[in-house]
Amino acid sequence: EEPRGRNEEEVIFSINPELCVVMLVVGKVHAEEVIIVRGVERFSSCTGEGPTGTALEFTGDWQDPTPRDKQGNLQSVWLLIDPIEFDKKATVETQMTGEAVRRELNKLYTGFDVLDETAQFETVTTNDWGCDALSRGVVEVKVMILWMAASAAGRRLHIALSTETNCD
Repeated sequence: EEPRGRNEEEVIFSINPELCVVMLVVGKVHAEEVIIVRGVERFSSCTGEGPTGTALEFTGDWQDPTPRDKQGNLQSVWLLIDPIEFDKKATVETQMTGEAVRRELNKLYTGFDVLDETAQFETVTTNDWGCDALSRGVVEVKVMILWMAASAAGRRLHIALSTETNCD
């Protein structure tokens, strides 16, 4: 049986519909690629967890508090970085091979390093990246990789574990 829990992409793409358009245009992301999207605005509030948990339910409009630049564009940057999808039998040792760690570090560092320097994005905020039902990553391994990549890129790191997150 698959683990139950938040299927974050469905929730995020539901409340930030501009990201759906990005995925239609971009298509498959390769191992050496990171998608960077600027100015994404959140439009709705919701409850629930989507397809793998309780029903995702619209609860109202969302007023995005993100600061805007002189032209009125949101000063937000979204990094769409896909983790390795391990099979159910993958061990911690499998997830810590040089090849796997190097792939994840390179993708994360690339994304963290190219953040818009004029807007001074000092902190990278993520969820428990790579630890969902599809990727099956070990939390301790992924946190270590996130921390190393953020440190190398000179960014602070805030990880919102699924126990502290909800749609609002």
